[in-house]
Amino acid sequence: MLTKSDVKSLMTCLIVDLYSGIKQPKLEMILPERAYAFFSHTHKGQKENMPLLDKILCERVTLYDYELIAGDHGKRLLAFGKYAGRAGLVDFLHGLGQRYLSLGYSTPFLSLGSSYMYSSLAAAKAAVISVGEEIGSQGLPSGICPLVFVFTGTGNVSHGAQEIFKLLPHTFVEPSQLPELFLKDKWISQNGKSTKRVHQVYGCIITSQDMVEHQDPSKSFDKADYYAHPEHYNPVFHENIAPYTSVLVNCMYWEKKFPRLLSTKQIQDLAAKGCPLVGICDITCDIGGSIEFVNRATSIDSPFFRFDPANNSYCHDMDGDGVICMAVDILPTEFAKEASEHFGDILSEFVGSLASMTEAADLPGHLQRACISYRGELTPLYEYIPRMRKSDPELLNKMANEVVISVTRDHRLQSYVAQGGPAWLRSYSGSKARNCYRRLVLYHSQEPLELKYPHRLYEVEKPPIQNRSMNHSCYLANIQTVKEAVGEDVWSELRESAIGVIVKLKELK
Repeated sequence: MLTKSDVKSLMTCLIVDLYSGIKQPKLEMILPERAYAFFSHTHKGQKENMPLLDKILCERVTLYDYELIAGDHGKRLLAFGKYAGRAGLVDFLHGLGQRYLSLGYSTPFLSLGSSYMYSSLAAAKAAVISVGEEIGSQGLPSGICPLVFVFTGTGNVSHGAQEIFKLLPHTFVEPSQLPELFLKDKWISQNGKSTKRVHQVYGCIITSQDMVEHQDPSKSFDKADYYAHPEHYNPVFHENIAPYTSVLVNCMYWEKKFPRLLSTKQIQDLAAKGCPLVGICDITCDIGGSIEFVNRATSIDSPFFRFDPANNSYCHDMDGDGVICMAVDILPTEFAKEASEHFGDILSEFVGSLASMTEAADLPGHLQRACISYRGELTPLYEYIPRMRKSDPELLNKMANEVVISVTRDHRLQSYVAQGGPAWLRSYSGSKARNCYRRLVLYHSQEPLELKYPHRLYEVEKPPIQNRSMNHSCYLANIQTVKEAVGEDVWSELRESAIGVIVKLKELK
């Protein structure tokens, strides 16, 4: 039997064309002059992942990142989102039954196990269907109704969670209809509790327009504007959605620049008012992120903790006041067989090309774009990473996001500088902002990256005397924008360079 040491030695001796994994390997596992494919999380210059990138470059490694393998319209081809959503909701329904029991309610959810307890996804779904049949025939206790599940986002994670939810007898409602659920059929009695059993659960899907509103009451929500200027928007989820939410299923992407979905202060205020929120199913596992008080990840064997807003305390039990929270970061592994087959089937379409590659330029375009490092050198698409590491990360991310919006919304596919730049660029001032902008590298094309230049007419530094006229589609009115964009230091260099004649033409004018 081989020991771990034997396996490591064997791997070192073998000539392997490609090492394919999932998660980031330990630094000592990176072997020199090899090719690796995994989720590296390095292309955004994330500080915590830079030691891995440094190791890859140092060891002259070729790196492909699954996250960057995208098809038409930028849609990722390799992802586990749906399996995270499926496993996450099954696990939460299992915990929900235990939580309600601690509050004095017996529900059909008690018979449901966690995802990993079932032999397959199909078996887990069958168990959920059985729970749904019991809800349909026996109903849910009146004291917990209406039972409302709110799903954030419309991506793969949310779709996976909704897939499980739809196995229960259910009705989806619009966000604006949530208040009606607590009045329909005179459900609310004098003590605020429903007076009859309910034979279904309710679902509500919300997006960013339901979470925030513009600070200017005269302006309506605009998604592009929100992504570009989130500071102009105030959070309203805690006012418009949370008061009617029983279970919050968090499936959305979030960055620090956006308002939080639910802050600690907001949940404290809601709890004081008697909010029906019983639990948070944070499938994104975004620690300290969109849901501020979800400040820790949980494990498969201990998936829940209880947060008590009244005293800002955390407990690992189901008893007592507060809301239960689940934040497991390896949910797809609970359906290991199906998730692996799904991932393997897609990966098999690419692995042959990756393993047999001799030159990066020979790869199809979608695989070229996924190659961060080639033999220890950053590929052209990712040469911005060292500059990004030296920049203000928050400002750079903000500007990069606005570039993306401007490209997708305004269809600016050519050079920003050559076309005068988008209007929002002028709102940035100061050398720090200009430096960040200069460090942005934007590649927007669905075709393979091909850098083809015409052959030189003359040897370097040996052209004939430049005494001929110049014909160039240059608008002198845009020169000032160029100057503001690149900064004084770069501008001075340009002025004295071979193309400085354009600058001087502007100055003569």
